[in-house]
Amino acid sequence: MNGKNGAVSARQGAKLSSCWCGETAGTDSRHPAYVVCPACGTARLRDVAARGQGVVNGETGIYSADYWGRHQEEDLGLPSIEERAVNDLPERCMHWLSLLLRHVLPPACVLDIGCGHGGFVKLCKMAGFQSTGIEMAAEIVRFAQDAFGVEVRRGPLADLDLHFGAQHLGVCMFDVLEHLPDPLAQVQDLLQRGTGRVTLIVQTPEFTDSMSDSMFAVPEHINLFTRRAVSEMLGRAGFAHVEFAESCFQDDVTAVASNMPIRQNTEAAVAEALLATGDGRVLNATRTLAARLGQVKARNHLIEDGDGLGISWSFRQLLRGLRRRLFPH
Repeated sequence: MNGKNGAVSARQGAKLSSCWCGETAGTDSRHPAYVVCPACGTARLRDVAARGQGVVNGETGIYSADYWGRHQEEDLGLPSIEERAVNDLPERCMHWLSLLLRHVLPPACVLDIGCGHGGFVKLCKMAGFQSTGIEMAAEIVRFAQDAFGVEVRRGPLADLDLHFGAQHLGVCMFDVLEHLPDPLAQVQDLLQRGTGRVTLIVQTPEFTDSMSDSMFAVPEHINLFTRRAVSEMLGRAGFAHVEFAESCFQDDVTAVASNMPIRQNTEAAVAEALLATGDGRVLNATRTLAARLGQVKARNHLIEDGDGLGISWSFRQLLRGLRRRLFPH
């Protein structure tokens, strides 16, 4: 991951930023705007002046309504927030909900930091959680409220008087950690929001040699964490228990952390919690359908792509015949 030029020196001009871990040194990365911390392996923006520009101001800074509008569509070629509010629900939002339910059960409180269009907050509400979202721009807060009828507060979190007492608090930070100028302090703050069990789920780009160059997003992505750095930072913030989970996307790392031993809810316990409400019953049926569709997809992959899996042509023909009989349409 490091470049060939060795340690960064003053000859490169701008003052070198410090890493979240406190390390001040850095070595060149394969992107000129980033240096790699020799202590924890995090890639961080080289120029201290570029870190956190406009993060606090949600109306005119980086994370204004323009971030979800023109920037996403024109600069990055991504779908609009209106499209995302439709397409994200059966994909990433359902994946995140399944992960959340594995460790946190309704009616716990759930805080979704950087909730975007609010779809995940809605799914949590349907599941029976007491869910709240946080976004930076007033226009996006209104969009989420209007689109999904959920509670969304305008952040940043540090400015909000949100406290959840002794209830189990689940905090979700999906594609947020990489944007924070002081991630350690901001993650530490989460433990001040509740006096009981706090379970944090983080998804962030994983800094590896094979990571897509698109993850070097200046000035939005301030820190790009290795798996080790994620674990070290969460531990230093007070989350003594950390484990990794399957990510929804290839370039990401997903971690589950807690100030107490992480709960592992059985599928039966999840189903029982969801079946307690009408909306939860609908979600439970949706999860069951998604699992079955995943099995069908895996079966078709086995049949059609068998060469790469070492499955003989004759056996694949047999599987095709069985598929036609069992699933004629």
